[in-house]
Amino acid sequence: MKIIDAYWEVQNLGLRVCEIIFDKNERIALFNQANLEKIFKYIVVKVPAGELQLVHELENTGFRFIENQFIITMNPNDIQYMDISFLKHFPEMSIKKVTGMDEIEIINSNIAEGMFVYDRISMDPYFTKGKSLKRLQNWIEELYKRENVEIYYLIKGEQKTGFFVIESVSKKKVLITFAGLFNSYKNSGIAFFLVYFTMQLAKEKNIQIVEAIFSSNNRNMFNIISRTIRFRVENSYLVLRKIT
Repeated sequence: MKIIDAYWEVQNLGLRVCEIIFDKNERIALFNQANLEKIFKYIVVKVPAGELQLVHELENTGFRFIENQFIITMNPNDIQYMDISFLKHFPEMSIKKVTGMDEIEIINSNIAEGMFVYDRISMDPYFTKGKSLKRLQNWIEELYKRENVEIYYLIKGEQKTGFFVIESVSKKKVLITFAGLFNSYKNSGIAFFLVYFTMQLAKEKNIQIVEAIFSSNNRNMFNIISRTIRFRVENSYLVLRKIT
């Protein structure tokens, strides 16, 4: 059992948060021994898929299900198998690297308009919409400051239509940390390019593995991935939370 003190959430949510990742065959006794409920107000647990006995034990103590989480990996070399017919329909698509806080402010103004509605904080009735939005805005600002992170705008012609974030984990692996289309460009047929340009950049950098984490609440993005490139599900978790 891994315990993560999510201390950064105090400024986002106004309470102490921890995240627990269980291994297979572990039981609730480990959680009880840690006595975390005296320290943290909001506790998130991730249980490996199939460990239903542990899920039921947690539910019996007040935990509530909020999402399934899938960790998938993709090989940038598989870009050769993608259906690139989209390219001829949208020849004006390109990307531009974010290089200043003024550009982060543009992203945050779009976040404020509710472009993300499927993260677990947004969907948790315990939190207000405002807290969820502020959390996402703080996150993108913090990511921009990291040396191992690159943020790109998705451009159509001269218009900014969305963005994606690539975080370097090692010389051969990157993580898609954050991605989405601005509200005015949703359902416009260009979401494919979030995947395409990510894979193209990774291939140019000789990256071997691109990892992404998806919530079962976000079916739209999962559908986009499944229609555009091969992927492998490396892990899946049932995610529950408890307010103490």
